[in-house]
Amino acid sequence: MALPLLLEENLRLHAIGAEIFAPFVIERLGGGNEITSAELTVILTDAEGQEQTKGVHLVWKPQSASLKPLAVQERVKTEWGALGIACALIPSLLGLRVLSVALEGERFDYRIGTEDEEWGLEVSGTLSESSDELRERHRLKTRQLQQNPARLNGYVVVVGFTRREVLISLHSPF
Repeated sequence: MALPLLLEENLRLHAIGAEIFAPFVIERLGGGNEITSAELTVILTDAEGQEQTKGVHLVWKPQSASLKPLAVQERVKTEWGALGIACALIPSLLGLRVLSVALEGERFDYRIGTEDEEWGLEVSGTLSESSDELRERHRLKTRQLQQNPARLNGYVVVVGFTRREVLISLHSPF
């Protein structure tokens, strides 16, 4: 059975204004006023390489969809949609929340964590239907995160919108 998640509720759990990502998630998942949910397959990989697959039923409010075309380029829609998916998933699946936006040059997008610990978070998205391309993007983003100068452990999240597949993995720095 798929884990039910409410998009807007999970986006509010962070220390940043992640609610801004809701219309981008909805657009990239093909939603709007009539389609208010999507099924995602999430593949979680721990530091030892052990995979676990989970189904997620992501639900949103119709009023969170943009009534007008989003005012950014297609690449930005995909990136912000992926950031929104990551922010929606990490509280429930990892027990973490976004603490802050990363500084320029940190080699990841956000700092995530708990009261006691902190990790990096690198996120990317693709519209490709290819599983190979999704995994290659994941490999590239993993290398990027592993080169972070703070030497933080971190998570990589790559969202395949067309495939409705999300890869989430934990990594140590080089």
